Amino acid sequence: MFIASLSSLLTKRATMLKRPLILLGAVMAIVVSATAQVVPTIGDHQPDAALTIKVGDGTISGKRITPNAMAWSGATYFDNGAPVKAGIWNVEVRALELEGRKVLVRTAGAVVVGHSSLKILGYNVFVNVVDADTLAPVWSEHHNFDGSWEKWIVKGIHVEHHTIGAEPNAKEVVERFDTSVPAYDFDGPVLPFYYTGMQLKVGNSGVIPAIGAPDHPVRGVPFKVVRKEKVLAGARGLVDAYLVEMPDPTAGTLQFWFSEKFSFPLRMIIPEAPGRPKMVFDMVG
Repeated sequence: MFIASLSSLLTKRATMLKRPLILLGAVMAIVVSATAQVVPTIGDHQPDAALTIKVGDGTISGKRITPNAMAWSGATYFDNGAPVKAGIWNVEVRALELEGRKVLVRTAGAVVVGHSSLKILGYNVFVNVVDADTLAPVWSEHHNFDGSWEKWIVKGIHVEHHTIGAEPNAKEVVERFDTSVPAYDFDGPVLPFYYTGMQLKVGNSGVIPAIGAPDHPVRGVPFKVVRKEKVLAGARGLVDAYLVEMPDPTAGTLQFWFSEKFSFPLRMIIPEAPGRPKMVFDMVG
């Protein structure tokens, strides 16, 4: 469940975990116990890696996240090097109670406008509901500007994936499968959300369990906290931030910047890859 274009790059898990996950670059060497579960990593070429994080072990915790709202400004860099604005993405995290269970609800959305025609093409909207403490997934729903739709329902290790395509009169397709261990829902632009639930430190690395698809129910998501540096955080000016990198064997290395002061990412770079231009997202509000 991952990233597909922030108009299409951050829209479908299909482009992320089951299928080529647009993210991760060389598998990082991580020392783990011999009993750790080994799963394919994300990407077209899927070298195995041992999971080092478990859902609920406290490494990723909702206790480190406070409700918040922010906005990203996106830019796409095509072959000629001239950036094209990709619009404003509004993101909000709220603390709610759902059927007696405390949850965090993350919403993200943007209006999609034609770059030359300025015609409103539609909107992309994402809703992710997770356990307020462990961030274990409950359900997520995504509506894309082309009319397609998908929903993931997660109960422990049981996963249901409902989809409807963009074509007229498309019928709902349902896939059901079980994961070998509880895993996180990394679908769409929710990806950076989980790092805000970590206590980041330079040198920290690991492999996170993520829900895949029936052929590979669990995928490993490697990451490493590379360094600490100054980054522009919209109106807040320059702030100290940690750079987290996620390598993909076929699509380069995704980069995310996080601050200890805020429960949201400050910057994101998705590198150029075959069939996909470079995309940069900066915090603006």
